[in-house]
Amino acid sequence: MPAPYMVGEAKIFGANGTITHAAAVTTDFDPQSLTLVDNFDVAEARNRLGDVKTRSGHNRRHEITVQFLWRDAAASPTQATAKGKVVMPAPFIAVTLDFDITLIDGDWNFEPGGTIEFSNTGHASGTFKLSRYGDTPAAMAAVAVS
Repeated sequence: MPAPYMVGEAKIFGANGTITHAAAVTTDFDPQSLTLVDNFDVAEARNRLGDVKTRSGHNRRHEITVQFLWRDAAASPTQATAKGKVVMPAPFIAVTLDFDITLIDGDWNFEPGGTIEFSNTGHASGTFKLSRYGDTPAAMAAVAVS
């Protein structure tokens, strides 16, 4: 599919990327949306009157929710083979994202809260909740699973 034509300012259009994990390949997913939350814990030091005098941030973490449609990209796909693609990753296993965006690309840990949704008015969809930790966004990494 050719890239869309643009006029005016350059903007990112769509959720064009890939998702993969140990039980699935990139062609099993059609990403629909992605939401990244930048979190960290805050510690406050107060004076004797209770006024905040110092704040520090630590335990930085990125949490991401990616919503997608499952798909079967085989030469002759069927409903049965598409249903066989509906697989959740093992707890905390690495899920790899590749959206050509440095802040998003790389390995993430699969977190509790992933969903599978079937509907009589639309396509089967799912969400993965993912996380990674580090001191700065440039140092974010999935936690090794032993």
